[in-house]
Amino acid sequence: MKKIILLAVFGLLATGSWAENLQKVVFTSEPKMVCQNCENNIKKTARFVKGTKLIETSLADQTITIIYDADKAKPADYEKALLRIKRQLKVVQDPVPYKADTPKQ
Repeated sequence: MKKIILLAVFGLLATGSWAENLQKVVFTSEPKMVCQNCENNIKKTARFVKGTKLIETSLADQTITIIYDADKAKPADYEKALLRIKRQLKVVQDPVPYKADTPKQ
């Protein structure tokens, strides 16, 4: 019986049934980011949205890239969270599926 249960668990793991539904979305903010402190405040605030996996900011491009679990969060959750620090987010690139093993672009 133990062997059957173990085989079932390994089968689920192998098929990725427990894998996260990761999405990648790119935002820009108003007001614009002008310094490292702006980036840090955005990262500090956005990381508390449940399902957040990675947050990257770029002063040069004025973008905020967030990778999140779509089963736990949505872009509107980040927009709402950043309003707390008086930043309005605008989606620059709609959410797309993200796989951790894909190269960054």
